[in-house]
Order: sequence, then structure tokens, then C-alpha cells
Amino acid sequence: MSTPTPPLGSFSPADIPWSEVEERLRRAFDYWLVTVRPDGRPHAVPIWGIWADGAFYFYTEPQTQKVRNVGAQPEVVVHLESANDVVIVEGPAQEVPDPSAEWTAIEQAFYAKYKDPATGAGLRLSTAPYPPVVFRVRPRHARTWLHGNAYAQSHWHFS
Repeated sequence: MSTPTPPLGSFSPADIPWSEVEERLRRAFDYWLVTVRPDGRPHAVPIWGIWADGAFYFYTEPQTQKVRNVGAQPEVVVHLESANDVVIVEGPAQEVPDPSAEWTAIEQAFYAKYKDPATGAGLRLSTAPYPPVVFRVRPRHARTWLHGNAYAQSHWHFS
């Protein structure tokens, strides 16, 4: 992953360090994904995901609207579910090939993070009823602010 350029907002880079933003992305449980339908209409859905190695990963089934949308327009927006804990990541979604070491590592991360409350079993992508599609979103632009204060934003641009 490339190193982000310094924030442009009213904070200096030391006020909201990128490492804190990555930690907030890592520890989140639910996220929102925004894609664009082939006809240009927006599509927003809650999803589960993994932040690893400077990218956001999510999975879906191959017949979903998300897959059709990303196929037509790969640019997406991912953000945390809370308006008080804001991290917004923009970038292209790219399919992760299965099989690959990257796909296997992400499946293991999903297994470790998402557990069935009744059994404690982790989420296994490889045993889903439909073979899942895993996407990686490398940020092109990210922004954040603290405690719902939109006037105290920081921005990062990635090459």
C-alpha cells in the first residue's frame, strides 16, 4: 500500500493519525457499502468486512446487485456504520481470485472475526451455499472526523 499524503482538513496529521483510522476500520463489526447500479442509481447496503494490509475486503454471493454494480462501475464507498465514528474510504473494488493465498487469508480473517452467537463457530466463506465473491478495496481517498464533528475533518489521498 502506498503511504497517504498528509491530511488537508483543519487538523494536523498528528491529531488523527492514519494508524488510528486503520484501527477503527479493523475493529468495526458492520460497515456500509455504496455502489452504483449500471443505470447510475446508488445502492447502499450494510455488510461485514475485514481491514487488512491497507485494504478493505468484503464478500457477497455472485448473483447479488453488488456484483453487477461493481462489474459495471468498480468505484465504491465504504464507511463505518456510525455517524459518530466516521471513517469513509473511496476506491475501486477488485475481485480477489479464488484460489489464492490472499483469498485464503481473508477467509481466515472472516472466520476469526465473525462468530455464530449460538455455536461460536466462525464464518467459513468456502462452505457458503453459493461460492462467494471476495472484493478488495484499496483506498484512493479517505476521510475521517472525531465524535461527529464534521468541521474537524482529515483527508488522505493515496497514489
